[in-house]
Amino acid sequence: AVDHFRAGWRAAYGEVCAARGDQLRPARVACLESQRDQANDQIAALAQVAPALITRVAEADLLPHVAACLAATPAPPPSAPPDPQLAGPVRALRVRMSAALMQAYRGADPDWATLTRDAEATGYAPVLVEVLLRHAMARHVAKDLDGAAALYERAELVADGAKAAALRADALIGIAELVQGRAFDPERARA
Repeated sequence: AVDHFRAGWRAAYGEVCAARGDQLRPARVACLESQRDQANDQIAALAQVAPALITRVAEADLLPHVAACLAATPAPPPSAPPDPQLAGPVRALRVRMSAALMQAYRGADPDWATLTRDAEATGYAPVLVEVLLRHAMARHVAKDLDGAAALYERAELVADGAKAAALRADALIGIAELVQGRAFDPERARA
């Protein structure tokens, strides 16, 4: 799966870089570079997960989808903190979040409280929203709909206060899926 992702990413990056007249080229490049970083983070997160848990899920489900960068509206990359000194801690939190979500998808119970406290300690609201959203997804998958709803609502409030529109939209989508009685689908969440 990793080799397949790398090959697809390289082909897409080459295609985007060659499309000099594409007005969306900068957004597509940013999306692809972000996906490269996310894939590296996911691979690093896999190292934190017990091997027995990894075998229960397809590797392809853990990696970003290059098609999102080639869409009519490329997916925006995660926001970087305005303080360069926070970049390292935020990226480390994102790796830990990915590992926690992988563990949760496999039935484990990661320490979301510590992740949430660590995200709050950065003072960078978007990373707190990301932790809350991933925790909500884990609760949703575990069929704890009340817990998921509370987390989605908190994520929406924090995102709204931080003027993080894309993250707020993700929280609202999660709430809408709960209201509609839909099971959480990680594939739909990525689209």
